Amino acid sequence: MPWVSSQADVVAMDWHIHTESQWMLIADMTPGEEDVKYNGTVSSYYIDPDEEVYVGKCDFIESTFKVIKVRMIANSDGVYGPSGGNNFLISCEFANREDERNANDNVFKKRLTVMVDGVEFLLDKSRGGYSNADPSVLWNGRRYRIDNQPALIEILKDMGVKRRFYFNWKDEV
Repeated sequence: MPWVSSQADVVAMDWHIHTESQWMLIADMTPGEEDVKYNGTVSSYYIDPDEEVYVGKCDFIESTFKVIKVRMIANSDGVYGPSGGNNFLISCEFANREDERNANDNVFKKRLTVMVDGVEFLLDKSRGGYSNADPSVLWNGRRYRIDNQPALIEILKDMGVKRRFYFNWKDEV
């Protein structure tokens, strides 16, 4: 049954309704259904065969900044070395180099908020990026540390469950 506000809820106004139009990027992701293969590396970092990288199948929904495809939403556990911890990875594809540079310079470097299942996760600024050197496919990715977000880590490890992910990048608050 959907939530219906009571008179006390309306007076308190300690809630707000999310609309899809307020999000910069929306994509559906199903962990465990691989859509991207890494052949042993993410960027220049080697993936140890014993490490777990949960790569999901992504279905692009909409974007406010010229993304044409979401290539990957994933959790990397230990990919960036023993002290690398859990990282939230997102990679997007663009139509041209100018759009890719604009996203990298003006969007991805800001603080990220991810919403899944109605729960918002505020992540720190990106810990670094990675991009494709192949000029025929223009994509750019960023990684965000999520060791302090156990619920998001579990969502990213929930194999075979399709969920809608909402993204906003904003300057520090």
